[in-house]
Amino acid sequence: MEFVNPNWAASLENYFLPGDPKGQIGRFIEQYNHRRYHETLVNFTPADVYFGQGQASINRR
Repeated sequence: MEFVNPNWAASLENYFLPGDPKGQIGRFIEQYNHRRYHETLVNFTPADVYFGQGQASINRR
């Protein structure tokens, strides 16, 4: 089961500059969609599935 840590939103309160939370969210989305393999997607990334790059992803591994 995949989920976002419930403490994650509270951790955003630790940032005082408006750009910091956006940067953290952007990095999270990049990691989640382009680098993290998802078991429910047969160990592909969401980007691999969306762009039809499954076989290329296997060849890169």
